[in-house]
Amino acid sequence: MMERLFVHFPELYFEQNMEEIRIVVCKLLIHPHSMPRNTSSSLVASYFATVEKRKHEKLDVTSCLLVQPSRLFIIAVSFLKQLRMELSDTTANNLIVQNLAYSICNLHMLVRRSTSSHRFWSGVSSSDHGAFLEGFELLGSTKAKNTFLLSTST
Repeated sequence: MMERLFVHFPELYFEQNMEEIRIVVCKLLIHPHSMPRNTSSSLVASYFATVEKRKHEKLDVTSCLLVQPSRLFIIAVSFLKQLRMELSDTTANNLIVQNLAYSICNLHMLVRRSTSSHRFWSGVSSSDHGAFLEGFELLGSTKAKNTFLLSTST
């Protein structure tokens, strides 16, 4: 139902009062059942496509929630977790790979835009800090989490 709503009213993707829904959609990316995962993957792909359309129209996308560095990281980790599961649907697999590539490439681009990676990591806001930590916990990498904590503490 949400997919149809966004197709007809793509401006809803960027409404401030929809942020909580977008966060829930991202959390559903790692749901144990395939239907919520596939639906949320499709919604994220549609969101990314709409962001790209806005970029081509020279509209501002810097405030779009799901293309913020911390959200891109959580999304990428969620798709990595999906790839660890046994998936039989080729279309869903392709969507996962496309979303994963988009989120990693855009995260990389945002980090590279910064004058240095140290400046990027030391400038992470407290809300983004929590989101990155959530992503590292999902990833299950204590070493990466500790490195992140060291990088952002100075």
